Amino acid sequence: MDAEIISGVDNNLLLVHIVYIIALVYFVFRNGEKNGVKQLCELLVESKVVSQADLNKLVNKEDKKKK
Repeated sequence: MDAEIISGVDNNLLLVHIVYIIALVYFVFRNGEKNGVKQLCELLVESKVVSQADLNKLVNKEDKKKK
């Protein structure tokens, strides 16, 4: 006799749904984070708080650190 976490629901089905929800939340969060960074950079450049050249230098430094 298999022990079910929720009576009447197969454990495999429950596991699939939990994994699906976790993956969905993760990828939606990552997508929102990328769009937020993009919008923030655009606002900073439009407001002339920072120049496009400064942002490019910062991105190039970060890319070199990753390698």
